[in-house]
Order: sequence, then structure tokens, then C-alpha cells
Amino acid sequence: MKVTTFRKSALALVLLQLIFPFFNQVLSAGDSKAKEIIRKVQQKFTKAQTLEAEFTQTFHWTMVDEVQTFNGKLLIGPGDKFRIETQEQFIICDGKTVWTYDIPNNQVIIDDLQKTESTLLPKKLLVKYSKEFSAKLLGKETIGGFLCYHLQLLPHTEDNYIQKMDVWIDGKQWITRRLSYVDVNQNVTIYEIKNMILGKKLSNDLFQFQFPPQVEVIDMR
Repeated sequence: MKVTTFRKSALALVLLQLIFPFFNQVLSAGDSKAKEIIRKVQQKFTKAQTLEAEFTQTFHWTMVDEVQTFNGKLLIGPGDKFRIETQEQFIICDGKTVWTYDIPNNQVIIDDLQKTESTLLPKKLLVKYSKEFSAKLLGKETIGGFLCYHLQLLPHTEDNYIQKMDVWIDGKQWITRRLSYVDVNQNVTIYEIKNMILGKKLSNDLFQFQFPPQVEVIDMR
């Protein structure tokens, strides 16, 4: 089961949704217009305790020139709660426990968030990345019918895993419409975001794993 691979891609999506509420506080460099855009997005997200969105991830594996695409859904609750769903895997966190469920194999790995927070906790991850980038406004582009600001984020060091990140921010609603990044291996990952809802009341049951019949349980706690 490719748990590690999916966790990385899933966390990238969480980073996409959460990076801007905090980015304005920790960006060490960047032009003033880019920072102002980020500040407005930050204000938008600060008012909302929850987030729900659908996404499409496209991954271009450069070495073999292979493209993979899948769709999913993201829910973020108060604190460290989140839920990520795709056709093959769920990652669910109630703020303390993380369940990674492999649907085809009917197998769930249970772990303690405190043990894995350095690599899994969204808020800690985004602070790590955001301190390493500076932002620049490249202009405006239309994405999915929405006029967006195109920001480019570049790392301060050449050995950063993400070599370049481009983000398109809706200039009216101040939400992310698209994110693209190039990693150190020159692979390209693109996220398209749609149907984003901020501030929706989400049941706590969504952040609890419901054990299917005869599921194989691997408890790492």
C-alpha cells in the first residue's frame, strides 16, 4: 500500500488550503502587492473555522513521462481535524488520532497524531514551508472563468523539495483556484480547486473513522 506517497500528495493539498491564513505572518520576503493579496486571503480564512472543497490532482512523473490524475474531497474542521477522500484512500484525523484507510485492500493504519505531527500535521507543515519562500505577483489570469491573481513562490535555497510554486487566487472571493508546483525531481503537480465552502458546519462524525466489516487493522500507536 502506498501510504507514504499518498500522504505527501494529500498534505500538499492541505498546504494549499491552509497556507494563506498563516503565510502573511511568516513570509520573509516578497513584493508588497503579493503580500497584500495574501493578507486578504488570510482575513477570509481567519473568519472561517471550517473548509470543504473538491479537488483534482494531476501529477506528471517526468522521468517516465507519465501523467496520473485523480479527484478527491477535502474537509478541514476546527483545530487539527481533517478528512481527505479519494476513490482509493481516506485519511481522517480527529485532532488526536489519524486513520489511513486503503479501500481496495480494506486495511486501515491507525497512528497517533502527536507521534507523526512533524510530517503529518498541516499547521506545522505549512509553517515549515512558508518560512522558506518569497512571493511575487506575476499578473492576472482567468482560471475556470474566474479572474485570478497569479503569484509565484520561490524557495530561498536550491535544495528545497519544492523548487517553484505557482498559485492562482480569485480576486473577488479571495480563495485559491489552482496551485502548481515543481519538485526537486522536476515532477509537476497541479491542483484544481472547485466548490469550496468556508464556514460550513461540519459534524464531528466526519472526523471519526467508521470501521467497515472485516477490515484489517494495523495499530501503530
